[in-house]
Amino acid sequence: MHWLKAIRPLNLFIVAALQFVLYYKLFILDSEPVILQGHYLFLLIFITILITLSGYLINDRFDTITDQVNSKRMHALTSKQLLFGYIGTVGLGAALSIYLALNIAKPFYFLLFPIAVAILYFYSAFAKGKGMLGNLIVAIFCGCGLLVLGLAEYPTLRALSLSNQSLAMQKWSILIGISLMAFLVTLIRELVKDVEDLAGDHKAGFKTFAVKAGPERVRLLVQWYLILAIILSVLWVYLNWQMGFSLLSTVVFGVSVLPLLILAFSTSRKAFTHGVCKNLSTLLKSVMIASIIYVILL
Repeated sequence: MHWLKAIRPLNLFIVAALQFVLYYKLFILDSEPVILQGHYLFLLIFITILITLSGYLINDRFDTITDQVNSKRMHALTSKQLLFGYIGTVGLGAALSIYLALNIAKPFYFLLFPIAVAILYFYSAFAKGKGMLGNLIVAIFCGCGLLVLGLAEYPTLRALSLSNQSLAMQKWSILIGISLMAFLVTLIRELVKDVEDLAGDHKAGFKTFAVKAGPERVRLLVQWYLILAIILSVLWVYLNWQMGFSLLSTVVFGVSVLPLLILAFSTSRKAFTHGVCKNLSTLLKSVMIASIIYVILL
């Protein structure tokens, strides 16, 4: 049970579901020749899960003090257990990455794995207590977790652009649009979590943006980011209509993702108490789940 809590299964499900649904809608449905044929797609998704899981485990190991102060420890795993789990996860991920890179004839793609793992380790060990640097690293990582699908299938998209440039641009726009949403939502969630963790971060000597600027300035920044997300969402609905996406998907986006962002903005206008921060985090996670449904209906 402790391991189950440590791996955050709902978060891993969102990561895997978004990758699978995006890839299926963008590449498999059109019956285009693809790079990630057969089990290779599931292997890439599993590797992404292992990278994400390694980040959770090493972060929990470094967060022992802050989690105790904030009463946020979700499990009773020791530092030694977390380290062994981290090493096993990274080792398995590295082996599978080498296998995948060699089998799709892209050996240099293996380098993405150690780079991703190193970035998450750097975040947990050094960057998370350095202003907004840690927040940006996590947000960029989440956005790039979806963009990697475009990198894997870049030859496919390049070939498609020669025969049907508008369709290729449509696929890129979907990929970039969803990745940008993941980046923004994750960045906002990280800022909200910093307010929740304020006491522990202060005791641990972390200089997060919440510690340096205070909860009120974080709240104002979150509001501006939510306004940006709402504006981009309205623009996305318009582009959906212009590019001829299915009416159902456009309606679903308009009645789920957009209202959730507006509700999150309304919630952010209140003082950032523990309850308000928890509600905001839940709303933002719901945005990502609604995005999965939207992509399914594209």
